[in-house]
Amino acid sequence: SGGLETFSVRKQNRPVVTPTGLSLDGMLDTLASIADDDEERPAA
Repeated sequence: SGGLETFSVRKQNRPVVTPTGLSLDGMLDTLASIADDDEERPAA
């Protein structure tokens, strides 16, 4: 459950959501945004 909180904190432009208040759509949207951010970064 800590991972979800970490993702919420990482996304400064998103409201911080707790695991109990995290909906499936919200989780998928957050994961999609993280994936987009990773694609924008140069490969290490």
